[in-house]
Parts: sequence; C-alpha cells; structure tokens
Amino acid sequence: MAIIALAVVATGLLGGSPEPVERVLQPATPTETYTAPAPTPTEAPVAASAPTRVEVPSVGLDVPVLPVTPEGGELDPPTLAEAYWIEAYGSPGSDADNTVYLAGHSYDSGDAAFNPLFDRAEQVALVAPGDEIVVTTEAGRLTYAVDSTERYPKDELADVEEVWRIVPDRLVLITCFQRNDGGASQDNLVVFASLVSTVPA
Repeated sequence: MAIIALAVVATGLLGGSPEPVERVLQPATPTETYTAPAPTPTEAPVAASAPTRVEVPSVGLDVPVLPVTPEGGELDPPTLAEAYWIEAYGSPGSDADNTVYLAGHSYDSGDAAFNPLFDRAEQVALVAPGDEIVVTTEAGRLTYAVDSTERYPKDELADVEEVWRIVPDRLVLITCFQRNDGGASQDNLVVFASLVSTVPA
C-alpha cells in the first residue's frame, strides 16, 4: 500500500509494489477560509457525520468509505477496494466546517477504488464538471457536483493552496494518476466538487 504523510492523500500503487509518498501540508489560515453557498432552502439539512459510501454514477464508481487516522504522521490506506475519509478534516453534511477529503488507491495492474476516475491509456480524467458525486453518511445522502479536475505533480501537491483551503461545502477526491507506460506515477488527480443537495436518512 502507498504510505502517505500526514494530511496529504496522494495515493497509488505501481505494479503491486509499494509507492511511498511523503508530503507535508501547511495548515490553512483563517484568511484562506471560503464560505460556499448553502444547499437550496428546499433541501432538508443533513448533520455532518461519517461517510460510509461514495458513488460517481457517470463513471460507475461505487465503493465503501472507511475512516482513517494518521499514525505517526503518515496515512497508509490498508486496502485497494475502499475509499478512505481523512477524519481530521471535514465531515460531509449541511453543517460541515471544513473541506471533506476522500482518498482512494489507483492501480495500473488491477482493480482499485479510484481507477474509474481516469483513463490510463488516454491519460485523461473521466469525470467532468457537472457530474454528480453522491456521499452516503450515517445521517443521509449528500450530492456534490464536480467543479473541476486538476492534475498536480506529486512533489507540488502539498503547496497547492487551492487543494487545502477550508471550504465547508466542498468535497475533494485524490488519487494517483497512473502513467500509460508502466512507469512510476508522478502526478495526482484531484477532483473538486461542491454540495448541491441533501436528503436526510
């Protein structure tokens, strides 16, 4: 499994071998806080709580979400088949107080949770602005709309302010962007999405 330094969820595997990734995230300052629009008044609120599943219907992604807590300054997602919610940040909900981060492995030689997010052969993201991401929690279902996808070099991700800003109604998915030549992954794919609707459990 990939080893990830605290707060940065740049995950991925290469040919079954561990791919260590070490990054350091600078904490966001209050001046970096952004208040996103709240869900429309017709939507019922959903309390912030732990996510249990994430779906991206447009690409057929539908996987369980498990919590993960950094150990000794590192995150080490233990499985390929699940996405992992970084508990130290935001919890999905109408009253979320931070960005929600979900990390998932990608794998160039087999199945992995976030493989459907991109086409390795063509080297392009398969999710597009407007695509829905549905997060199920203990309190209900939250639907986010993709705003954009970006590809960042792994050694620069920790310094990208846009990724790490505090945005209460935002969801960020992060995985490694596997190369099409079998070489070690050099980039991360980051998917930014905003909350658009909520349905209580």
